Amino acid sequence: LKSIGGDKGMELTFKSGETLDSVEVQNQNVQYLYKTGTVYSFMNQDNYETIEVSEDVIGEEGKYLKEGLDVVASMHEGQIVAINLPKKITYKVVTAPPAVKGDSSSGNVTKEIVLDNDLVIYAPIFIKEGEEILVNTETGEYGGRVV
Repeated sequence: LKSIGGDKGMELTFKSGETLDSVEVQNQNVQYLYKTGTVYSFMNQDNYETIEVSEDVIGEEGKYLKEGLDVVASMHEGQIVAINLPKKITYKVVTAPPAVKGDSSSGNVTKEIVLDNDLVIYAPIFIKEGEEILVNTETGEYGGRVV
């Protein structure tokens, strides 16, 4: 369950016969613009209005956002209550230490890299600065090179 208003999801047990009030949400295409402090700003792609939302609502998905990214927002009464990220997002590698001879023979087949939105992930040792890669937003793992 998720409370409309920004609380994180929760697990509850219900007795048979208990009922819940449901709310209707609409999906809306929005574009991520920027973050100021704890507030994320998105643009409604239908009417170009800016929608601001607290990082409490965005949650862990916020670490995958980058300027210009198109996402689908679940809306209730004009407010974003959740975002749905693409399964894979393209990022540019901004920091990637060079592979050292012997790394793969010693079992080190991944290295820590930094992406253009400051996300840090592990990627294969052959990935270099300036390359574009895919990141799986469901697992947070390297998802391949962009060709």
